[in-house]
Amino acid sequence: MFVLCKTKKPQCPMTEIKTRQTKSFLEPISTDKSYNTLLPTTHYQLPTTRNNVSRWFVYLLECQDGSFYTGVTNDIDKRMKIHAKGKGSKYVRQKRFKKLLRAKECSNRSDAQKAECQIKKLDKRDKLGWFDSKAKL
Repeated sequence: MFVLCKTKKPQCPMTEIKTRQTKSFLEPISTDKSYNTLLPTTHYQLPTTRNNVSRWFVYLLECQDGSFYTGVTNDIDKRMKIHAKGKGSKYVRQKRFKKLLRAKECSNRSDAQKAECQIKKLDKRDKLGWFDSKAKL
């Protein structure tokens, strides 16, 4: 049971929240250019492009224990250096990088990931054959 006081209006917490939200949206937008200071000052190197389209690769590498690892990248050289330093994937970090066996260029990232999935389903002896075949991605 609610008792209403004549001197004060009953306040609902939901109306307070609504008024706070509307007030913040009604505040004038600042015209100063201070937001430019929030942007990073360093310039990042874009991935290798050909006709403004990123190049994606699916690759197969051999680890020290003889096992194979399949991955996807848009910069083969950089990715192999990372694997060689032991800072790549968890699997290659544990098994240690030996050498790159094969790499194949794909039309986009989606196709590269689909190819990676196909390769991972194959037996070890069939993985090298996948790269040698003229498989359409």
